[in-house]
Amino acid sequence: MRVLIHTFIVSLLFVLGIAFFWCPAQAIFSFKPVNWAVLYEKAHPAATKTKFPWSPGERMREFLRRNSTGHQPFTAFISEKLKDKGIMTRDEAWIQWKTLHFSDAGPAQAEPKPVFMAADDPMAEPLVLNYGYVTILDKNMDTFVYTRLSPNDQYSMGIPSGMHYPFRMAATGFMAGALILGFLRPKALGPVLASTPGTGARVFLFILALGFVGTALPWVYGFTKSTLYGISVLGGFVFILGGIGAFLFGRETVLTHRLLQGDGLVAHWTYTDKEWQAFTQWAVQEEKKQGLIGLGFISLMCLAIAGGFWALHPDTGGAVAFLVISGLTGLIWIIAGVNIFFKHKKNKKGPGAVYIGEKIVYINGSVVSWGFLGSRLESMTLQTDPVPVITLVVSVIMMAGRTLFFFRHNYTYQIPVPKGRIKEAKQVIEKLTKNKSS
Repeated sequence: MRVLIHTFIVSLLFVLGIAFFWCPAQAIFSFKPVNWAVLYEKAHPAATKTKFPWSPGERMREFLRRNSTGHQPFTAFISEKLKDKGIMTRDEAWIQWKTLHFSDAGPAQAEPKPVFMAADDPMAEPLVLNYGYVTILDKNMDTFVYTRLSPNDQYSMGIPSGMHYPFRMAATGFMAGALILGFLRPKALGPVLASTPGTGARVFLFILALGFVGTALPWVYGFTKSTLYGISVLGGFVFILGGIGAFLFGRETVLTHRLLQGDGLVAHWTYTDKEWQAFTQWAVQEEKKQGLIGLGFISLMCLAIAGGFWALHPDTGGAVAFLVISGLTGLIWIIAGVNIFFKHKKNKKGPGAVYIGEKIVYINGSVVSWGFLGSRLESMTLQTDPVPVITLVVSVIMMAGRTLFFFRHNYTYQIPVPKGRIKEAKQVIEKLTKNKSS
């Protein structure tokens, strides 16, 4: 369906916008001024007794001491460090760069803050190593050590955001595209998109787009192999989950659209406001009676077991266990109550409409289908008091346990019957159950 493809494209553009907004640069160079005197003292702690610069007499004594003890000369130390790792330049651009970034912080600073340069900057073209030196040949002949930062190394470095995240303009384009296409979506398909399968299809299409981008994300971000593997596996799992959900809900959305267009339609019922409100009031009371009674029984069992454990172990552990189980039981009650409240609120929205097909039923936005992936129609029964209702029971195959024990779980749905349609309701039941038996 065209609207589902449109939804996927909008979701994909939106996710790409978020991904590229936080996509780091493939490489950034950091620069720090080199203090050769400090480095030399660290490399030859016994060779120097005083701080640089020395007086002429101290330099001569130090020269004689080095030659007698075999210590490496200072100039040789610098030459060895720069060998095959450094470039020398008189380029005016580098001189201006140094003046701009290091005019107030000379090489003598103990812990200078790094200065950053984008890898696609023309000045960075000769920086072919991951670690090296740049010596700027002006009046001071200062040397700077540079490090090539991969995406994993760029975080918490204080890199300017415009340099750290260079794809934010593209991200803005993706987000704008998603917004524009969202407003220009295909012509509305009536109540299909607002139905349960339509909502589910859109949610899982977004998950599918998220998984698709997440699988490729580590490659785009340039992560290391360990991080790349973990995120790719997670993205692949999300992609598979989204694909399965999008297929199932998308299929049901297509079936719902066809049903509302009259394809395979067995019955189409509409209701007066009075009829629909009477049904919704009865339905919520039935759900409370059936659901909450079962929930109450389970809650009493859980509390009885927790209370027995506390009685056998009247210590802090027993009390904590009882409180935890009581809290979880209360949370389940709250969730059940909220679910009933919102379901009732949704059902009250009218005017109510029901479309009954051969293997699918649309009940005012809620859709149930059978005959696919182990689902089947179990029964359809008609009651006329206190309100005329068809009780529809559908089962699906479920599994549990380590040995994958398969069993069928039943779901019950209520289909209100309009006034004067009792005979038609009996015919619908006969036709659908006849198809079931055949």
